[in-house]
Amino acid sequence: MARSFFASVEPQSKPELPFIYPALIESPLILCVDDDPGILELLEDVLTACGLRAICTSDCTTALKLIATEPIDLVVLEYQMPQMDGLTLAQQMRAFNTHVPMILFSGALLPCEALDIVSRIIRKGGGALPLASAILETLSDSESAA
Repeated sequence: MARSFFASVEPQSKPELPFIYPALIESPLILCVDDDPGILELLEDVLTACGLRAICTSDCTTALKLIATEPIDLVVLEYQMPQMDGLTLAQQMRAFNTHVPMILFSGALLPCEALDIVSRIIRKGGGALPLASAILETLSDSESAA
């Protein structure tokens, strides 16, 4: 018969976090703007899985404040939103940050001038992989251009 010995565990005087994610703190910050909470949740999950940080909002006014005050590395926008369309929002964001890459993530038909304002267009309905690839490629392109 085996004998077991259980040692007593002394509580630590100062609790410490069991882990930290320094790489996440330094990872690119992505602003996501969409009026659909399900899409925002998908975007947050995709970005987190890619090792990126996400700020998600459905409010265009909040998005404008964030682009003006936070070190945003990339923006993902929906085209059809109730407050204003994604291209109008992108144009207003350019007043605060002229060089931030923007991806229009939409299922809507877009005007021809869309690519004059945003870096890429990704159609909704193709799943998360094309969006994740476009985000990572766009970030890589902007880092090599800098």
